[in-house]
Amino acid sequence: MSQHDFNIANQSFPGTRSDLNNALVALATNSSGAAAPSTTNAFMSWADSGNDIMKLRNEANSDWISLYKTDGVQQFASGSTAGLPAFSKPDDVDTGIYFPAADNIAIATGGTGRLYVDSSGNVGLNNATPSATLDVAGDMVVDTNTLKVDSTNNRVGIGISSPLQPLSVIADSNAAAIGIHGRSSDNIGEMIFYANDGTTQYGRLKTTSTVIHMSGTNNSNGIYIYNSGKVNINPELEVANNSAASGDSLISSVNNTQNTSAGNSISDCFILFDAKVPSSNSAIGFKYYNNAFYSSNLEVGLYSSVRYSKLNRNCYHILCEDPQYSNTLANGSALFMVYGDGDVVNKDNSYGSTSDLKLKTDIIDSGSQWDDILNLKIRKYKFKSDVKTEKESDDYVAIQQIGVIAQELEDVGMGGLVSEVNGTKNVKYSVLYIKAIAALQEAMNRIEKLEAGQKNKK
Repeated sequence: MSQHDFNIANQSFPGTRSDLNNALVALATNSSGAAAPSTTNAFMSWADSGNDIMKLRNEANSDWISLYKTDGVQQFASGSTAGLPAFSKPDDVDTGIYFPAADNIAIATGGTGRLYVDSSGNVGLNNATPSATLDVAGDMVVDTNTLKVDSTNNRVGIGISSPLQPLSVIADSNAAAIGIHGRSSDNIGEMIFYANDGTTQYGRLKTTSTVIHMSGTNNSNGIYIYNSGKVNINPELEVANNSAASGDSLISSVNNTQNTSAGNSISDCFILFDAKVPSSNSAIGFKYYNNAFYSSNLEVGLYSSVRYSKLNRNCYHILCEDPQYSNTLANGSALFMVYGDGDVVNKDNSYGSTSDLKLKTDIIDSGSQWDDILNLKIRKYKFKSDVKTEKESDDYVAIQQIGVIAQELEDVGMGGLVSEVNGTKNVKYSVLYIKAIAALQEAMNRIEKLEAGQKNKK
């Protein structure tokens, strides 16, 4: 260990030789010593044996610059700005590694900080004060379209380079847009939706091997979609509410309710309506039930706060009734029925058609219908389907019908009474009845004239 002021004083030999040797030893050992040399010069080196650090005197000869540990373990640099990073290329001095603060490291390019690592291990990209393990300021792209973060519009895209929504997902032809894998503990895939506070739960979507379950805060309620295609709504579906104002439309609720009509309780019942219908409002409902009175019956109800009518369909008939009068067929509530064989029954025997003068124009007399009625061929017949059923069933008898044949009407020039739907011809019997009335009027006029002529002869 040797230090020297590197000044060879005027002196006699052999002192001069000794002074020169001491200076050479100091040069050879980089002025090593536990304390700094007392005489310093710009750019001189000093091996600080007290701290095992090689140091270099700065250009101003005002301080020492630590270069590296003398045991070769560490190197040192003191650059703390992006414009002059500690480690850089000689020909590109504003690009490299620097130390913006204690226990912090950063990388700069072109004199601007790009990547930062703070004392907590947080990494910032274009963010000098990262607050998370990875904190990115600006857009982020992973493998072109794999992942895109649009910081300008606060959007994230997966499979799309320009996301259109807060989350835009586009899948290729061989994958689903979003895949949620089941938990390892119970193989259940689950999504939970929260309010903006991040803790208040609003709803969840859960999937198992057999069902998709959508629910609110109550995990047992909601909509169940089974892999068989069945949908279950528990406990009810409500669109609008029971306090709807006058004039509002109302679809109230769906309940899986047992029907107890005729004293026979069942569990296979579906109801869409509510008894609490506000005044001046109406509702429509559907029921399916199977009891002692209606077998496999489907009911459609039209309801108001005062009264309601129902359309029932079972294996025997379609029934329209008004329960204000009573609630069974036997007690006369049936207003209109269409039976399984096509027969129609009207309680009041009243059928009508719009016939107001204010709705009509080009009104003229129908003229004689005598020849048309005379040309009618009234036939007796059976339907082929009835005959087929009669052959296949022991308790069914094909009914003998009476009427006209559509093609025969066309043959005698009355094609206007024939219509065709899906290749099957139909007869407008109501028009035929009017023609028959006109012909009857003409027959009555002829009879009256004949009777009058007989009286005159007497």
